[in-house]
Amino acid sequence: MFSAPRKGRKEFQAVVLAGHGASLYPLSEKENMCKALLPIGNEPMISYVLTWLEQAGIIDVLILTPASYYSALSHHLQSFRQSQIQNGDGAMKINLQAVKGSAAGSEGESDDDDDEVLKGKTADLLREYKDSLSTDFIVLPCDFIPPPNLLLSTVLDSHRTRQNATLTTLFYERADVGKEGPDRILVGLDKHTNTLLHVQDIEDMDDDIPIRMSMMWKYPNVTLTTKLLDSHVYVFKHSVLELLKVSPQIESIRDELVPWLLKAGFQTCLALDWKTTLNPSPDPQTLAYLHSTSHLPPSISHASTIPAPSLHSHLPLTLLPSSSHESHPSTTNSSETNLSSIPPSPIHPRGFVVPGGARPNLSRSETVLIRGVGRMGLEDGAYGEEGDLEEEGEDGTERRVACGVVVHRLEDGFVARANTVATYFELNRQFLKQHALSQASLLLTAPPPTPPSPTAPAPLIDPRAQISADSLVGASTRVGERTSVKKSLVGRHCVIGKNVKLVGCVVMDFVRVGDGVKLENCIVCQRATIEDRADLKDCEVGGQFEVLADPGGKTIKGEKLALV
Repeated sequence: MFSAPRKGRKEFQAVVLAGHGASLYPLSEKENMCKALLPIGNEPMISYVLTWLEQAGIIDVLILTPASYYSALSHHLQSFRQSQIQNGDGAMKINLQAVKGSAAGSEGESDDDDDEVLKGKTADLLREYKDSLSTDFIVLPCDFIPPPNLLLSTVLDSHRTRQNATLTTLFYERADVGKEGPDRILVGLDKHTNTLLHVQDIEDMDDDIPIRMSMMWKYPNVTLTTKLLDSHVYVFKHSVLELLKVSPQIESIRDELVPWLLKAGFQTCLALDWKTTLNPSPDPQTLAYLHSTSHLPPSISHASTIPAPSLHSHLPLTLLPSSSHESHPSTTNSSETNLSSIPPSPIHPRGFVVPGGARPNLSRSETVLIRGVGRMGLEDGAYGEEGDLEEEGEDGTERRVACGVVVHRLEDGFVARANTVATYFELNRQFLKQHALSQASLLLTAPPPTPPSPTAPAPLIDPRAQISADSLVGASTRVGERTSVKKSLVGRHCVIGKNVKLVGCVVMDFVRVGDGVKLENCIVCQRATIEDRADLKDCEVGGQFEVLADPGGKTIKGEKLALV
């Protein structure tokens, strides 16, 4: 595995999309907080994403958020950078930008319009901020929470090592999180080459699934499954920005850009149309000079030192002068320069090297025959990466669009996006399980990015209160006598009264819970109030909402309670 780049070296940049979170109602209402600051294990979820990026050596981060959340998010990011400096890690370069509705080409939009840009017109955002991106880049959401053994460097290594990598994605096996979990999608991939071939929402499918023959020809063993989910973590080649520039009709990354790139991996017409855009050629005059028979690199004094072409070489399939490989044996002296370092010429000769030294002219029938030999007998890696033949288009140019995929198995750790109430709840449960096993905080990723200082006020827990080992109570929170807290997360600066029972709950910061309250499987948002003797089960309480006890003493079940 590649190690993380040295600090200061910019190999990849990151774009983090921090939208409103419409599927998290009432947790992300304006009276509460934006999705990026919703706590998981008493830490804002965006801190997990930033720590994940930092572990991979990515320090140049662009964060896009609706204008209404800019101030709150900016305050948290300042605290995050300050904690990095205190820990001696060095501050990330974080560029926070407030997204305006004008990104979609209109004016005077509301906050809801700003969020629509983040939700559905993400490709437009890449166009607008393309000047901020100078390298290959990663696009990811603020709500993706990876387990500790899923390193971003694994995805980046896959992108680095894949020949002609245009896109590398991360998918993960879905877990059962209840009926309100994420929608199923149909994913097609080639497990042998780790190539992503198809992504489609189940609700958009007809009774029949159209499969192109060009895809079956290039990838004869395609796996179709609905067990995987898209993490929305995408590693893009920088030239994809040029593709977006010449294709203004592409508005969404997930719904339009990704499917187009997948099709270009096996459709010749798309690959050829986009070849120049996605793989701009170097200066032709310079390449012509490098490939001239009268020019040799300084370390090669004679044509006899030019290595003979090999079937397993990554040199382009070009003809070399007969004297360069027929009259002289190949040499393996490590001090001599390998011509594979010279970029391929943009002018592709009508011939190539095949086993046995034969060099037939490239006709269509011979091309089909060579492809057939490759399909039946050539070992993996003979032409390009992992058994993927470098097929040629009608004009003799090679296809250069490769879309890789990394799949995380459920057995290797729970992973999800906190983009629904069900998955948000489950991520907090998983955190508590890890907390109970290790008695340490924030084991979903690295140590917490904003750890409490040694002088931070400890929670004030009455000696007669019972706090289970699989629960966590935040700093400066007061817990009254004979209160029971089981399998629950309680935030900071909360007041929990006497004789309270909390089971399987998430209670955010600055919440007041009265005496004799019973809460089971509930989420209570910031600054909410639960009055004395209230009884709630399977409810979500929005920010600043006040819950009164039922006059008849009945239990309130399955309600979403929020300010109108």
